[in-house]
Amino acid sequence: MTASALATQKTDIDIPSEIASALNLSNDVSSEHAKVDRDRFFDLLRNFTAMVRAGFPILPERQWHLILTAIQEPHEQILGAMGTALAYLPASYITWQLQEGHEFGFDESDIEEVSKFGAAETVAAYLVADRFWHSNEGDITSLRKVLSEVSGRPEECVLKGDPDSLELWEVSKVAILSDHSVRAHFDYCEQPMAKLDASLSADKSELTLRTFECFSSRPLIEPEYSLRSALFQMALKQMFEAIDQS
Repeated sequence: MTASALATQKTDIDIPSEIASALNLSNDVSSEHAKVDRDRFFDLLRNFTAMVRAGFPILPERQWHLILTAIQEPHEQILGAMGTALAYLPASYITWQLQEGHEFGFDESDIEEVSKFGAAETVAAYLVADRFWHSNEGDITSLRKVLSEVSGRPEECVLKGDPDSLELWEVSKVAILSDHSVRAHFDYCEQPMAKLDASLSADKSELTLRTFECFSSRPLIEPEYSLRSALFQMALKQMFEAIDQS
């Protein structure tokens, strides 16, 4: 096999031609499937994930229970059910399911809130339901974990009324190192969770972030923020105070 053939094999994947055309990945509709560039396709998936997370609904726990009651399709049918919901522009399908199941006893105001969902919220609801029922086997104690996995938000910040993640972070200690750089330590929910080092300019007027380490791989800040930048900004005042006192 030639080098060019190997390269094509590594970077191209087959997807239905209809989808490839709709996403502007290929104009070839002569066959059932089309070869598309894998990296470009993955970029679209990343954009899809960002869209879902940007539009992720922050709801009270009871409204998530309402949604999970309405969406219990088998795992292999969840994407088709999501498509049906979106075709109904888009949340009236969920609302119809809930109204048909009036014996569930949910408050009309909760159903009305869910009926306001747009496309991004509807997709998020189906992704949460799919993961909840089939990845976590409907374990209600794992609801926060499921919401975090889909939304990219910390588990402590996924329900209505939860704090903003930055409220859970605090600077626990600042120290001047032997090379005159500054180190800040951070607690999250009162547990040691991160540290960063910053270099001081010659005139001691500016700090530059040098290294950052977080001790957990789970989301600890909302996806629209950079954790390292947010914590650096949080610690700046205390780092300069430590410099002045050294």
